[in-house]
Amino acid sequence: MTWNPQALGLVQDPCGFWSVPNPPDAQAFYREAFYQKEKPEYLLKAKREWSYWRRVYRSRLGQLGNPGRILDIGAGGGFFLKAAQELGWQPTGIEPSPLACQFAQEDLGLNLIQSDWADTQIDEPFDAIHCAFVLEHISNPRALIHRLFSWLRPAGRVWIEVPNEGNPLQAALLQAGQKPWWFVPNHHLHYFNPTSLTNLLKEQGFQILDQQASFPMEALALGGLNYLENPEHGPVAHVARMSFESHLYDAQPQLLTDLYRALAALGIGRSINLLGEKP
Repeated sequence: MTWNPQALGLVQDPCGFWSVPNPPDAQAFYREAFYQKEKPEYLLKAKREWSYWRRVYRSRLGQLGNPGRILDIGAGGGFFLKAAQELGWQPTGIEPSPLACQFAQEDLGLNLIQSDWADTQIDEPFDAIHCAFVLEHISNPRALIHRLFSWLRPAGRVWIEVPNEGNPLQAALLQAGQKPWWFVPNHHLHYFNPTSLTNLLKEQGFQILDQQASFPMEALALGGLNYLENPEHGPVAHVARMSFESHLYDAQPQLLTDLYRALAALGIGRSINLLGEKP
């Protein structure tokens, strides 16, 4: 059995990703409800896990070039920008949620721009832009990639991360009788794989420098730790991922990068990470 997005009513973009027809504008939800109702513990949980996330973000920042002006789209509580600031970057963040902006200011000392990306005016180009888990939620991902390209200086770099949907391990889960739990049209309006995300960035003028996956959470579900059908397994699965990555970040960081590059080449991994550059 394979992932059949057309049977679920999705339509395919020329770049290859699949979308909910006539996707709604979700600005109000992420401004007013995401951190208040959908993920009320998210920011405090990320704060407790800061030592792990610092490792993750420092690895990314090392691939985004020498410290300069950096922008984070959908900055949340500001954790990525805090890691960037510690390494000498000049951080700017755009975040629609006033609650997340307040957290960033009070807990991390960061002043984010409380706005939607489409309503934000940028006067000076950036050396690097980070955009993680945003494209799948917004009505027009093409417009955002176009905007990011315009906000970068020549030779500036962008890091894009989205969920990797329809991947081979998800196909194995479907074959085992699982439902396509990654299909959540109320929140995820678009469904990408490595090829379609690459196509979108190239279409908007980016050169692709690198492609990496993230930890293949589906492997845990295939191994019996089904954290989606059994929510009590969720914390165990999350800790297993953090422990695995933290040990490698500390002991053999290049091995972890090489592993995730290899998984990306196979289309495996819970998310896709693309590093692009503006010519």
